[in-house]
Amino acid sequence: MNQYSIRHMSIMLIALLLASSLFITCTDRRGTEPTVEPEPAQTYKIIFVSDRDGDCDIYSMNIDGSEKVQLTHNDVEDNAPTCSPDGSKIAFHSLRDGNLAIYVMNVDGTNQVRLTEIGDNDDFPRWSPDGSKIAFRSRRDGNYEIYTMNPDGTGQTNLTQFRAYEMIGRWSPDGKKMVYSSNETGHWEVYVMNSDGTNKTRLTTNVEDNRSPKWSPDGSHIAFESRRDGNVEIYVMNADGSGQTNLTNNQGSDTYFDWSPDGSLITFTSDRTSPRHLYIMDSDGTDVKKLTNIPAIIILTTFMPNGEKIVFIYGYYKNYKIYTINPDGSDMTALSEEYDNDFTFILAPVPPS
Repeated sequence: MNQYSIRHMSIMLIALLLASSLFITCTDRRGTEPTVEPEPAQTYKIIFVSDRDGDCDIYSMNIDGSEKVQLTHNDVEDNAPTCSPDGSKIAFHSLRDGNLAIYVMNVDGTNQVRLTEIGDNDDFPRWSPDGSKIAFRSRRDGNYEIYTMNPDGTGQTNLTQFRAYEMIGRWSPDGKKMVYSSNETGHWEVYVMNSDGTNKTRLTTNVEDNRSPKWSPDGSHIAFESRRDGNVEIYVMNADGSGQTNLTNNQGSDTYFDWSPDGSLITFTSDRTSPRHLYIMDSDGTDVKKLTNIPAIIILTTFMPNGEKIVFIYGYYKNYKIYTINPDGSDMTALSEEYDNDFTFILAPVPPS
């Protein structure tokens, strides 16, 4: 073998070794790259109202009922909590200064501040989906109307401006509209308007009461309660008011309903088999199932945002308790103690630490 051949083979061998080394180095680097951890699932707290201490105060607890904390301490009513979308603030109404007014506080109960003036009789605040506005009901003009304001209390604006009574509206999922009920015609009907109060549109036209409207999670439908068939039934319609359909269609009173997060199910209460029990059905009214069997009364129900649990209030006079249950009726769990008398709640996202 001549000198050129030997030199050529040496160069080829060095090139092979370098390539091999580069491959190993790259493999090692890929193997030691940090893995991207999935974001932790959103957790929630239950913000609830209780008169366990003799008056209505606001409390919080974990979703399993642990770590109950009293957030307000007054001898008068603190009620109707609503949480900001980021979970950092709670708005509520209170009688602490003599008349109903809207207040806001941090989610741990600190820094309680009044947002509306005393004497206006303002109640039932509801935060907008983007956190930029709070809707509330006010009787400052002589009849209950729907107002909005900024989270600091500025910019208070009457949206309905009609000599009738309006029930507090619900924001559409995208925050662009509000649905509400009003007795403008002499009986309760469902209306929709833009979030600035423009383009008010009546959706129901029935001489019997139609109220308690709720948007479907995607905003395409509105469910509501109606007496048009002689008893309270749950109806659904398209967001423009068309296609009104009776979902429950029985002789009982069906009320306190809520959509599942994906819009495929509706949970509700009914006294079709006395006393009032918790039921679930497909959102088209089919496949109705009774979930509870304890002889008591249910007054409020809602899905957990992940759809895995239903939270509801179950009991009887002076002994209402908060429970959770799976959508198939299993694992019914009491979160309240006997005679705590917890009678309304919301689910609040826990802010990231």
